[in-house]
Amino acid sequence: MRINTQRFQEELLRSGLKQKDLAEMVGVTEVTISRYANGTREPKRANLLKIANILNTTTDYLAGIDIDYHDYHAGYLNVVNDIRAYAKGWTTAQKRELIILVSDFIQ
Repeated sequence: MRINTQRFQEELLRSGLKQKDLAEMVGVTEVTISRYANGTREPKRANLLKIANILNTTTDYLAGIDIDYHDYHAGYLNVVNDIRAYAKGWTTAQKRELIILVSDFIQ
């Protein structure tokens, strides 16, 4: 699967890892990682999955076909924190009812 080189490079930078470090973690050479980064080689599916896990993102995002995982995750955390603040002091029964309502909503 071809990766979006810009996203790959951004995620590598965000992680603080060097190409050499990532190569060791994935089990490929540094040259291979460099080729992924410049778009001259496509990673095998298994390697792409390893890279996504190491960089804490998704394979879809690295392939350029998904939303920015970090923006999505930050938005999710904001909602969770808002719910926690709102439900502070609620009984267990009230919290269970909220879980049921949210579960019904997202299905």
